[in-house]
Amino acid sequence: MTFDYTYEGGSYTSTNVYPGELPREFGNEDQARAQLADDGPGDTVTAYVPPDSPGEAFLKHTTTGKPFLAIEAAS
Repeated sequence: MTFDYTYEGGSYTSTNVYPGELPREFGNEDQARAQLADDGPGDTVTAYVPPDSPGEAFLKHTTTGKPFLAIEAAS
């Protein structure tokens, strides 16, 4: 899914459903579609736009549930 939006006079397109740099993965297409079941082509929806990265808007204001990766440097 892609969505088009404007922010402070600029036009953008995004594919982000959730915030963050890690992609949200779904088991199959049906599970992915279920995340956006209430939204169809041409619908008006709210896009959350990070002011410092306006090209990275997302649709669901929630975390991805992905674990954080901690790396320890060897000394």
